[in-house]
Amino acid sequence: MTERHENRYETSRGLQENTELLQRISNRLADKFAGIFAAETVERYVFESHTALARTAKITIHLASTTEHFANDRLTALAKSKGAVASEVPEVLFVCVQNAGRPQMAAALLNVEAKGRIRVRSAGSLSAAELAGPPVEAVRIVRDEIHDRVKALAASLLTKESTLT
Repeated sequence: MTERHENRYETSRGLQENTELLQRISNRLADKFAGIFAAETVERYVFESHTALARTAKITIHLASTTEHFANDRLTALAKSKGAVASEVPEVLFVCVQNAGRPQMAAALLNVEAKGRIRVRSAGSLSAAELAGPPVEAVRIVRDEIHDRVKALAASLLTKESTLT
């Protein structure tokens, strides 16, 4: 076999192994979301999640487990948005375009203050590879102000009057 044919064989075998692995993930999540989503929908979310993560992943050793977590999070969010699954605690999503520091820091502060009583996440539409310097420095400068605001947000979310769904 020539080197070119060997590479094609290895690539083909790798794709087959990935497909089998993603199928196992799909089956597990289909069982979890049975009665909420069709198995085909779950499979689509798993394969889309893998594709999105693989496109930008610099380290791929944990790509399968990351894919399963990401697909699970997406399906859970979709189920909650459709009212098929109730949220046990209030949820907050901090978003910015780059997700290069601001949302993670705000999420971390709220997470610490809420002590697990609020589910906190961060996201970005064009995620940066690393934390940006200006947000890090800004948090150092105004950390007390941010902490006070986050503490107030946590308190308001945890009151009985809160109507978050």
